[in-house]
Amino acid sequence: SVTLKVVHPTRVRGEVLAKVAAVGGYPTLVTDAEVQLRVSPAELAGLLEFIAAAGVVVEKSLARDDRTEEIARLRGRLRSKREILGRLRGFIDDSNVQATLRIEQTMGQIVGEIEQIAGQLRVEEDRTQFAAVNLRFQFRRLDRVTYVRSPFGWLNTIDLDRFLANF
Repeated sequence: SVTLKVVHPTRVRGEVLAKVAAVGGYPTLVTDAEVQLRVSPAELAGLLEFIAAAGVVVEKSLARDDRTEEIARLRGRLRSKREILGRLRGFIDDSNVQATLRIEQTMGQIVGEIEQIAGQLRVEEDRTQFAAVNLRFQFRRLDRVTYVRSPFGWLNTIDLDRFLANF
């Protein structure tokens, strides 16, 4: 997570997105004030250096989330559900019609659970393939002065842009 103070957030955002694409990463969220990115862990240090060179780093934090235990748990559940499904298939040949229907109903539930666990496993494995970078921008919008005619004639003759630039 990085908070970066920049003068031109649109330009910096474009440069960061181009750099991320060049190293094989991709954005998951792009707004005016924030960009969330996914890059390979090998490219993380280079990307953070690139980001730091684009402005002033106001805040930076690095966290590591170990997903090994969760992946092992999901793989174990998936293996167990597949074994149960295999055992249930063996019961179908030796059962009557009513029992076969109950077995098929149970098998349908287990197939649904297997698909859910497999999806969760794919998400967890994807998390291990890419590092997540959350880049927030700090910038001050420059507001243009709106000219309004003044009832005081001498005030209308002042070049406010030059005055404010020198102020």
